[in-house]
Amino acid sequence: MRQVITYTGHDQPLVEVLVDDRWYPGDLRAWRQHDDDTWSAQVTWSRRPGERRLEVFEAERVRPVDQ
Repeated sequence: MRQVITYTGHDQPLVEVLVDDRWYPGDLRAWRQHDDDTWSAQVTWSRRPGERRLEVFEAERVRPVDQ
């Protein structure tokens, strides 16, 4: 059975996403399990201050930020 794990508000974990061979800061909004048992993450992230993007990344391109 596929799973979806969502995070809202202040519960969104801080993560980094890999884009063009660089890691950028973001907030994890959700994990989604696919039929083939792989996972993807929906992340709000930015390359620079004041910019916000919402994208889906393969799990391998997302890492937690140590706090």
